Amino acid sequence: MGGEGERPLSWLEITVHVDTVAADAVAARLFDLGCGGVVTEEASNPFVRAYLPGGSDPEQIRFLLQTFLDRLPVLFPGIERPTASFRNVPDRDWGLTWRRFFRPLRVTPRLWVVPAWEAMPDVPEGRVIRMDPGPAFGTGSHESTRLCLRAMERISMPDGWRMMDVGTGSGILAVYGAMLGASWVEAVDVDPDALAWAEKNLYLNPNPEKIHLSLKPIESYTERFDLVAANILLGVILDLLPQLARLVAPRGRLILSGLLKDQTEAALLKSSRLHLKHLETLEEGEWACLVLAFREQENKRAR
Repeated sequence: MGGEGERPLSWLEITVHVDTVAADAVAARLFDLGCGGVVTEEASNPFVRAYLPGGSDPEQIRFLLQTFLDRLPVLFPGIERPTASFRNVPDRDWGLTWRRFFRPLRVTPRLWVVPAWEAMPDVPEGRVIRMDPGPAFGTGSHESTRLCLRAMERISMPDGWRMMDVGTGSGILAVYGAMLGASWVEAVDVDPDALAWAEKNLYLNPNPEKIHLSLKPIESYTERFDLVAANILLGVILDLLPQLARLVAPRGRLILSGLLKDQTEAALLKSSRLHLKHLETLEEGEWACLVLAFREQENKRAR
């Protein structure tokens, strides 16, 4: 995406007609390909729609997306073969169009996520995060994000605990970490545009001073964190897992989300080799989230 004030003249509109059980997987793939403002329609003719700047290479996008779609019937047996269509559309501030799909959402019994342009709801109990995700991933509407937020609620942390949010996207996990009492949250991403949107979201919510946004590679960090959360795709998780494990404090916790249920075995196998033990799996739909910690003997060596 271009910098602020740089608007493309046109957009590549991608529409994927797909069974609702696989819609979230398609949405995640479209985000991974660089799309922003992905929306899902679950009516009688369900589809997932997203947009890329007109300067993108359409043939490369078609190839990568079609390769993924060809595998979906294997991941989701029984679904009809998904179909994708592409068309160029003029710039018409499509961001305002997709906003109508983002409504106040209760993502856990203790948490609401509310669009920045909506009036604050009357919430007698729990917390409220205000979000304007822009092209970044993370509104709480996707199962992988909800699972991560729920996992964070379930972990008991020591006073003054510190968090790292890897692949922060919209910043929603970092914001919730600060709300839950983290004294410091290091929120990292490889995409400067995502961090620009995350910064806006920090200042829509309490305690923005507790959160530091960074493009710094996680390999360059030497400190450890009481909670490390990564809501990203399996391939990236497997590549980063040695570094993620290194960043977890001896008695800390590692949350891995963005996994399909049948992908957890691969993540757990590699985690075990890194002296991490499996504490809990949270599931919703086809998605899963793992909570991990160091095995006791590793705790003793790390003290």
